[in-house]
Amino acid sequence: MQALRQLLFREWHLRLRWYIIAILAIGIILGLLNASLDGALFFLTLVGLGYAAHWFYEWRQGTYQAVAYLTLPVSMGKKWLSRWLVLAFVLPVWIMLCAGLTNLIAHWLHGAALEDFATLSSYPFTWWIVSGILAVASLYFRKGTLIKTVVLLLIILIVVQVIVMFAVDWSPVIPQISEYGGFVQLTGKWILSLIAFGAGIDSLDKGLAYLIGIVTVGWLWLILWIRFREIEA
Repeated sequence: MQALRQLLFREWHLRLRWYIIAILAIGIILGLLNASLDGALFFLTLVGLGYAAHWFYEWRQGTYQAVAYLTLPVSMGKKWLSRWLVLAFVLPVWIMLCAGLTNLIAHWLHGAALEDFATLSSYPFTWWIVSGILAVASLYFRKGTLIKTVVLLLIILIVVQVIVMFAVDWSPVIPQISEYGGFVQLTGKWILSLIAFGAGIDSLDKGLAYLIGIVTVGWLWLILWIRFREIEA
């Protein structure tokens, strides 16, 4: 436990504190500007995802820095666990707290309605999926992680959607696709179903959606661990 605490302190000292301060500052500014809870979550999440995109930032800095980190006299499991804790719990909880602060400030200064966090129950899963994808990408791409990840996902998405459009008759499930642009509408609903767990496809059972989300998150974290060990080797 002492080694884990030291790793977390190291992470805090080197970069985590700057993300914490930036998220808090932006949350306060958004409150002064009368931003909504959804808007605050969106912008604060973008800032927080910067951590995920540079999850193994020593890899980005160069081979020497990566080797120096990997050869620290601490087990790989604890190194992985320390950054996983920050990515999976510290940042999403802090982002939601700062978004709540934004809403409180907007309420006090501008009379905005206090919004209910209960409607955002899928947010942690959304964070885990998106941040997991970026964290995995950070172990494969040394530079330009965000841009390369977005381009790669778009290519995969387009290929998958072309296959689905020609292989499956979606009209019984989503009749609107013939009314709102077909390919674009289906693609949008597919993205929403992945990120919002069924919010985009009415026929998708909520329980099944959460199951898909849990499996996706589990695989992402497993890939993180496997790739982390590969880099060590």
